[in-house]
Amino acid sequence: MSEDTPYLTVAIAAFNEEHRLPQALDRALATLTTWPQTFEVVVCDDGSTDRTVEVAQDYAHRGVRLVRLRLNRGKGAAVRTAVLASRGEYVLFSDADFSTPITELPRVLHPLEAGEAEITIGSRRQADGSDMRASQPRYRRAFGKLFHALAALTAVRSIGDTQAGFKGLRGDVARELFARMELDSIVFDVELLYLAQRSGYRVREVPVRWTNAGGSRMRVTISHAARVLWDLLRIRWLHRGACRNPS
Repeated sequence: MSEDTPYLTVAIAAFNEEHRLPQALDRALATLTTWPQTFEVVVCDDGSTDRTVEVAQDYAHRGVRLVRLRLNRGKGAAVRTAVLASRGEYVLFSDADFSTPITELPRVLHPLEAGEAEITIGSRRQADGSDMRASQPRYRRAFGKLFHALAALTAVRSIGDTQAGFKGLRGDVARELFARMELDSIVFDVELLYLAQRSGYRVREVPVRWTNAGGSRMRVTISHAARVLWDLLRIRWLHRGACRNPS
């Protein structure tokens, strides 16, 4: 690493998060500043119409960088922009509400640091067989089960929880894979894992704590379900060319 390369980048996508973002950043920075390692936080504003940009800028003196999409494009586009702006040896991308608390970070970093995997997934499925998604509303659980079945059928294999918003990657691998990604919707997680598996990268699932934080903007509508299905079906076609073998 060069002196300008932080050990860790935390990448966050934010859309109209003026109320939740300060609390989330305060919690994250309170933990990260106790580490002996260097870090940066990259927030991508996804075309917000509230004060999200101003809130993120208020944290610039505490190691937070802001990148912006002028128009709202979707979570996939925002996470991709934040990751591609990262400089860290390792990259964590997380939901803006930190439904999985930042204190779970060592769980996803350890396999990367030990050379056991290139990508780690914080999973809401626990070692004892319980699933923290049980606290979600019934309609969200039903949609999630259908989504998982379709993802397993169309794109990824042997992944129990593709959608938990707490994933760690080796920095070079993160920037390589995200540079090849095209989906702007929530299906970007599946696209990432499809490319990773097809490229031969090792993916490790790690049980983490998770809470069903309020304020989610995802609404299960017919148009939303159709977009998700269409994007799942497009993944193989978008990446029908040969994938690079990791060194």
